[in-house]
Amino acid sequence: STPEMAGIKIQFTSDLEGEIDGVRVALEPSVAPIVFARQPDARLRDPAFLQTLVGDYDLGTMVATCERVGDRLVLHLPGQRHELEPRRGLVFALAKLSGYSVRFVAAADGTIRGLRVRQPEGVFEAPRRPGK
Repeated sequence: STPEMAGIKIQFTSDLEGEIDGVRVALEPSVAPIVFARQPDARLRDPAFLQTLVGDYDLGTMVATCERVGDRLVLHLPGQRHELEPRRGLVFALAKLSGYSVRFVAAADGTIRGLRVRQPEGVFEAPRRPGK
């Protein structure tokens, strides 16, 4: 520790899945801590990269369709539409639904071969349909 950092308090915060989502730093006792929120990976807003995730996925007896709208992804299930919020790696949260996320699964060569839907009831695998 350097003399400049002596006495400075730092607190890492985590989300409900246990991932670090920010840090709070108390620089002076008379000032509220500064909060730094973790930002999503930049490529998760890159339209060219997002296009590689677009396609149809077999989720049990349903088809989940992922489409790109500008620099965002939208997941369609029968009767449902969910905007996906980028997180990190290949993980997106379902907007406005706490505890729900989608992780795209890549093969060794980087091609997307499926997705995993995490929800309170469990994790569900959805292989990618050929053709997209």
